[in-house]
Amino acid sequence: MRRLVWSASLICTVLLLACGDAGPTDGGGGEEPVGEDEAAIVNGTVDYTHDAVVCLALEDGYGCSGTFIEASGNYAYVLTAAHCVTPHAPLQVNQGVNCQSPDTWYSVDDYRAHPSYNGDCPDMAVVRVWNTGGPPPMIPAATSPDGLYAGAEIRHVGYGLTSYPNGHNDQRRTTTNTISGFESGNSEFWYDESISGTCQGDSGGPALSIGTERVVGVISRGEEGCTGTSWAVRVSTFYTSF
Repeated sequence: MRRLVWSASLICTVLLLACGDAGPTDGGGGEEPVGEDEAAIVNGTVDYTHDAVVCLALEDGYGCSGTFIEASGNYAYVLTAAHCVTPHAPLQVNQGVNCQSPDTWYSVDDYRAHPSYNGDCPDMAVVRVWNTGGPPPMIPAATSPDGLYAGAEIRHVGYGLTSYPNGHNDQRRTTTNTISGFESGNSEFWYDESISGTCQGDSGGPALSIGTERVVGVISRGEEGCTGTSWAVRVSTFYTSF
């Protein structure tokens, strides 16, 4: 089974191998990046609540999702996927329900993929933006122990496709899902998307814990068609090593 990263805005199929052995192998097509500019939550609803979840405008017309997790001084920090910022550098962060008509936008000051990122994993990055108008809405990154287990419910939020391959979307959308299992030494988790889930353009967006919300996962990749299995990087495994 091929794994494709949900990459940025343009619908391209970028091959991205997993950090370990694949999860389920019961048929299906290839996997694609969940981070494309044109990707959105499939069978979800428009999200008016999670203003910490933002869209990233990248070079060459690409785009991804991300989450404000921290602010300090004149800077704020967005957690996203490493494949979103390599090779397409982030130019601007847009905040609001509609990515193309944002309530607020932020200029990018700097960005960095995880220092151990090798083109495959860990698929995590941080983007630093200028922030002179007070701290933005934020959802903290999860630390260990994060309380995750197979069967735990999580919430996805992002600006990805509403259907594959032509479900163009500019709105922030959300849905819930259930963790199916863990792999790569518990550094990733996977979930079934046969009913609802992430798609291209959602890459870099959060998987949120239910209740006291924390960013427990960063959406990384999924099977072609956005109706099979998708994977997220487990934030608590890598976040403190930035």
